[in-house]
Amino acid sequence: MRSLAVLVTCVALFGCIAPLARAQGADAAPKPPAAAPKLFRIEPKPDSAMLFLTTDRLPDERLRFVTCEAVLDGNVDFGVNQVKPKADAWLREGTGANEVWSYTWTFEPGVELRFSARPLADGLELRYQVENRTKKPLERVLVHPCLQSVGAKSFHPGNDEQAADDAGGRAARTGVRDYSELYARLFLWERKQPFAFAESELAKHEPHLGFLARGEREISWGWWQNDARRFDEPWIALVSKDKRRVLALTFDRAAWASSNTGDGRACFHLFGALGKIAPGAKAEVKGRLWLVDGDLETFAKRARAESTAKR
Repeated sequence: MRSLAVLVTCVALFGCIAPLARAQGADAAPKPPAAAPKLFRIEPKPDSAMLFLTTDRLPDERLRFVTCEAVLDGNVDFGVNQVKPKADAWLREGTGANEVWSYTWTFEPGVELRFSARPLADGLELRYQVENRTKKPLERVLVHPCLQSVGAKSFHPGNDEQAADDAGGRAARTGVRDYSELYARLFLWERKQPFAFAESELAKHEPHLGFLARGEREISWGWWQNDARRFDEPWIALVSKDKRRVLALTFDRAAWASSNTGDGRACFHLFGALGKIAPGAKAEVKGRLWLVDGDLETFAKRARAESTAKR
């Protein structure tokens, strides 16, 4: 009888422990991995150097990125807004994380530009290569992309109607010539501290404001008016109106930064620096377009970490 009682007790105890063990085992079971963030979607505009960019993080918004408005040799350009690859000149290779969009464009003197972009979850990886096919050296080569805020109501300085990238938006922007609110949210860095375009005295009346990188010789080109202040990080960053995101351009090397607040494009630029290119030689600069959740410090930490990792 005693043996039978012990057996009954053990069975009862096991009956209590088994569900508990199963429950603990269920709790300890590995959770399925989170879905990877979706990549930016790229849509080239035919007969244009422009890319339309969309992401699930900005529903109903579309970024307009002009990959190259000009290639310069110091203060001289090889033609503004000349880069207009046809639809079939935009090449798409690979899929997913290996997808690459590219084109090649040759300026009349014999300067060849090769551009490529690879979509990321938080922006684009950019690459610019310039080959000098002329008989003279190019002394100071710069590439000039343009990131427009029109189409992105989170960042555009106008109201939602003015920010729209459609016929209604164009109508709402008619006659409006001041989008200088952008300056208060557009930043460069000096000695690891951000400063806004709005801090310049020129910002009070100048819609085409520029800043040179520290150590760069003066550049006098186009309608840009340069402030005396210099930046020393190769970045330019725009904070969203709700201060929850940062839209930025970065390069390995940058010589100049500027913004146009005189029309509805409300755009900003960072000029990648490729340096001197001898006849028959080529040079390259790599860049990045970013959309970062967080503030300027969040972006700066990520940009510095990526720069350090490349060294």
